[in-house]
Amino acid sequence: MTRSPPLLHFDHNASTPVDAAVLQEMLPFLAERSGNPSSTHSVGREARVAVDRARARVAGVVAARPDQVVLTAGGTEANNLAVLGAAREAASRGRHVLVSAVEHASVLGPCSRLREEGFEVEVVPVGRDGRVDPRRVAGAVRRDTTLVCVMAANNETGALQPVLEILRLLPSGVLLHCDATQVPGKVPLGEIVRKPHLLSLSSHKVHGPKGAGALVVRTPARPQPLLFGGGQEHGLRPGTENVPALVGFGAALERAAARTDEYVRTVGARTRALLAHLLDGIPGSRLLGPEDPASRLPNTFALSFPVRDGRALVPALDLAGILASSGSACASGAPEPSHVLAGMGVSREEASRTVRFSLGREVEEWDAEEAARRIRRALDPLLVAHGRQI
Repeated sequence: MTRSPPLLHFDHNASTPVDAAVLQEMLPFLAERSGNPSSTHSVGREARVAVDRARARVAGVVAARPDQVVLTAGGTEANNLAVLGAAREAASRGRHVLVSAVEHASVLGPCSRLREEGFEVEVVPVGRDGRVDPRRVAGAVRRDTTLVCVMAANNETGALQPVLEILRLLPSGVLLHCDATQVPGKVPLGEIVRKPHLLSLSSHKVHGPKGAGALVVRTPARPQPLLFGGGQEHGLRPGTENVPALVGFGAALERAAARTDEYVRTVGARTRALLAHLLDGIPGSRLLGPEDPASRLPNTFALSFPVRDGRALVPALDLAGILASSGSACASGAPEPSHVLAGMGVSREEASRTVRFSLGREVEEWDAEEAARRIRRALDPLLVAHGRQI
């Protein structure tokens, strides 16, 4: 019987496995400690303490007050609450919103909704490296601009955005929303998470469970709620809290932040090695995004490959036990090429031949050169050489 090759998980930007220590903290709240945090009896109070502790752990990582942390069901909800809630609250002062061309669909989707409501949403283009020019953002600000949306790091190319430079150039009264779901645990956080008025976070990107996230709300931001019916989360996110997931989220975010230096050292080195082997071993492949490793996430790169039919790339890798993505997981079922790559000026054809690799903590379990050989073997039948397929 042929033994399947071990899986190489190179799709961590889509989701990460739950950390074993995080799972242990969650387990009691999945079974015997099942109280509703809004109940006033002892079991309910126990659940409330657990939620409050999770909130405090999130606040500690991003240097916020606990009352500035709105716990949500994930990054998508946090982004929707930030964009729709902040724009609607400020509508009497202005209805002009700026958004970068490479934002996640959970930011671009709410922006489309704002257009339907009569807002003017202006898209700020990016350079060929996928990064936003802060001066271009500042130059697009008008007297009626109330909200600017620029993510901290792109999930498809790993491009780190100049969030702090943009914030310094914004006039007083213009809010900055930052989707920071991809950065905790991967780069030193510092002011990246301390300065934006609205900051979105996600649990399952940092080895926590799915179904949990947060929106950090700092003055002067006062987003309107999207849901109604309860007073939870300062009235901004009604509904019974998902206690086990939030417990896991707080633990995972705290652990990820504490291990950032180790992550940068180990995952960053192995990622750079894998990229170098692929560029050397597959002539005609091209890096899309920042060439300088310091300008992208240490675990992420997007490569276009010289193949005839890009649709076969991810299935071929999957059959070889290599997990990767043709774009963001939220858009993986869509036939259209990635809006991120299109925004960078990448042709439709090249975008279809692009694979994103996003590595994770288990880098010690495999060798970069051997991983590159496996990828090359998987793609060999698809590669174009001398006008024909190998």
